[in-house]
Amino acid sequence: MEETNFDNATLKDGFAGDRRYLKGFLAKIELIFLLYPDRYPDDTTKVLYLISRLYGNAMNWAATLINRADPCLNDYQTFVAKLRSFYGNNDAVYFANQMLRKIKQKNLGGIRGYIYEFNKYADESNWNEEAKMDAFIAGLHQQVALRILELYPGPRDLISLQTIASRIDSRLNTRKLFFNKGNSYDQNNKRNFNKQSHSKSRRSYQNTPKNRNNFGPLSNEEKERRKKICVCIVGLQNTS
Repeated sequence: MEETNFDNATLKDGFAGDRRYLKGFLAKIELIFLLYPDRYPDDTTKVLYLISRLYGNAMNWAATLINRADPCLNDYQTFVAKLRSFYGNNDAVYFANQMLRKIKQKNLGGIRGYIYEFNKYADESNWNEEAKMDAFIAGLHQQVALRILELYPGPRDLISLQTIASRIDSRLNTRKLFFNKGNSYDQNNKRNFNKQSHSKSRRSYQNTPKNRNNFGPLSNEEKERRKKICVCIVGLQNTS
């Protein structure tokens, strides 16, 4: 019963030639082939099932292939390639290739956002795996990219490359956060030490006995002492 329900749900969807929906349509077809491999054991049955899901202009296009007994009817990958070349968005492929050259991690912040955006355009691109890996490394933060280039042997595919880049980026961020906390701790200790030293110096100054070398108001004793000194000086001058 579950198979029938699933089949009925997918049979409602088809492709009439609107290039915006071609990618999703082919993905659903591939999903059905994975779920029911016994029903579609070879390329011919796969092509026939795909054609049965076409309608409108797309079905007219397939009818032309059927009328002339095109060999692609027995080769699923060739048939899909022809379908994509006729109804696919060539501008989207060009745009995706351009974006893979321009996209940078520094413009997207975290590594997860960069990987998500990169894969979105990589799926539309016609580049091979090595070209995608080179573009991905070129868009990473410099510290992350240098550590990946130092690896030997390096990652062999894009998925493993992105996994390694994510780990390296996470460790660098953790290290940066740790040392920033340490610096703020040292600065707080330094400020506290300066405050304590300043308080001690003020207390020591306040506790120092007042004398003629200290600034501040004169005591009564000091005033009397200075008066006596002045009287003596004046008397000596009169005597001379």
